[in-house]
Amino acid sequence: MRKGEVYPFSHSFFFSHVRLMGRVKIQTKIIDQSSDIMMIQIDGPLDTVAAYTFQEQLEDLIETGTYKFIINLEALEYISSAGIGVFPAIAKTLHEHEGGIVFIHVSSKIAKLFAMIGLTTIFTIRPNMEEALKEFIPE
Repeated sequence: MRKGEVYPFSHSFFFSHVRLMGRVKIQTKIIDQSSDIMMIQIDGPLDTVAAYTFQEQLEDLIETGTYKFIINLEALEYISSAGIGVFPAIAKTLHEHEGGIVFIHVSSKIAKLFAMIGLTTIFTIRPNMEEALKEFIPE
């Protein structure tokens, strides 16, 4: 797979694709079609170069009507200030459409960083997918 290539493949319960941006791999999956919830897995460093492309990808998803994101940071190696800035940049649009971002599998180091810069007042952090889904799908 070369940088920038997208390989779509479908499953019975979600659509998924992978995009490589430098050393980071971004995988997206629709995990609940009735609620339009998108899971995003970030593997590798979300540095300044990757942040720009990642923000464009999120904005493209928003333009298609996706406003609810669960972002899995389990394999996130590093996040630059530009990478952090992607999330507040789209927050207003998501909230205007009753959407938002829930982060899962956040390391203690990243959780402390998010708290220190105030992201935990804008976004929710949950330990896993099951808990994150509860934020978007009422029981």
